[in-house]
Parts: sequence; structure tokens; C-alpha cells
Amino acid sequence: MCIRDRFHDTWNYVYYIYHLWKKSRRELNGQEIYIYSKLEMNDLSWLPLRRSMELETAVIDSNEEGESINTIMDSLQQFKRMIGDLKFRLGSRAETLNRIIKGSS
Repeated sequence: MCIRDRFHDTWNYVYYIYHLWKKSRRELNGQEIYIYSKLEMNDLSWLPLRRSMELETAVIDSNEEGESINTIMDSLQQFKRMIGDLKFRLGSRAETLNRIIKGSS
């Protein structure tokens, strides 16, 4: 098991974004509204990119773990690109959902 899998499963963030887009705007809770509004503004500051409590407090032994900080950072950058690609591919669907949501309000 590599460090990034133990700390953050990147696909969980993708599934969460999809969940927010599929869920009725009226059913969103406070945290979901906050994240949804960030996504509408193309703001990814809510994602733990290049930071996490585990990375801040842990001393990583690269020989024991088989990973280095640079590898972890590369993985986080890859995740950021993947989210950007997902947002691009789903952009038209998100626009359609936004029109539907605004129309039903």
C-alpha cells in the first residue's frame, strides 16, 4: 500500500463531486453547499492539494515506505489534473444541471 492510498483515495473526491452534481440542490447540507459553490467558481481550494495533516505531522522514512515526498506531490498534482479534466469533460453537463437547478428554484 502506498502512502497516497493510505491517506487519500483520489477517486473518493471524484465520486463526491459526481454525488454533488447528481443530488438535488435543495437536499444539499451545509458542507455540500459550500463545496458545490466552490466547484461552480472553479475553486479547488477545498481539496487537500499539497497539504494534509498526515504529511505535516509525519516523518516519512523513504526507505521503509518506498515513497518520497516528491512522489506524493507528483501524485497530488496528477489528481489535480484529473479533477481539471473531469470538470472539463463534465462542464456541459454541469451547465445543464445549473440551468435545471436555477429553473427549479
